[in-house]
Amino acid sequence: MNRMLIAGRKSHGKTTLVAEMVSHFTNKGLSVATVKHTHHAHELDAPDKDSFCHRQARASMVGIVARHLSAAFWRTPLRDGKCRTIDSRRID
Repeated sequence: MNRMLIAGRKSHGKTTLVAEMVSHFTNKGLSVATVKHTHHAHELDAPDKDSFCHRQARASMVGIVARHLSAAFWRTPLRDGKCRTIDSRRID
């Protein structure tokens, strides 16, 4: 298993880069998962958010980790394009 870390300042193209990389690797037949760390509380998997963009690029699993929240989304085995939440919990 190979890992890459993408870090940078806000609004410098990290999400675009990751989405393009996910698309590139999945087009080559590889299975790609992403994990997004955030300091902000926001709606999970909303359009134009990082996790949504990663899924649109066909990541097989997308994880989100924040101080008080964690979640993971993955594509169903039937590849129907839908995602299911396998773990979503508030940590108090």
